[in-house]
Amino acid sequence: MSGEQRSIEALQGALGPDFEIKRRLGRGTMATVYLATETGLGRFVAIKVLLPAHAADETARKRFEREAKASASLANPNVVQVYRFGRLPDETPYLGMRYVTGRTMMDHCPPPSGPERPEDYAA
Repeated sequence: MSGEQRSIEALQGALGPDFEIKRRLGRGTMATVYLATETGLGRFVAIKVLLPAHAADETARKRFEREAKASASLANPNVVQVYRFGRLPDETPYLGMRYVTGRTMMDHCPPPSGPERPEDYAA
């Protein structure tokens, strides 16, 4: 069993029967996002889980919670709807959010193709 599969199984066990984790969608600098089915409503959701290194940092946990509250308070088609904020048994915070299909942020904001260091711009 791969490390990713173990992570999915551990998350599934922590979330219980409310969600069925399907697969990992991606990982950023702060969190990993998984595709899941919310079993009670039969809809796809994205589960965003703070990475372990950040879950141990109180500042990062508070920032994640502020993100959840700010997103949940907005009603705008350009902001992903937050359905749930919670904590796993080890106190790692997670968000249950609307799953949106389509292009990724990397599709919209590809890495720069030109010089990447200030000194590369010098004449």
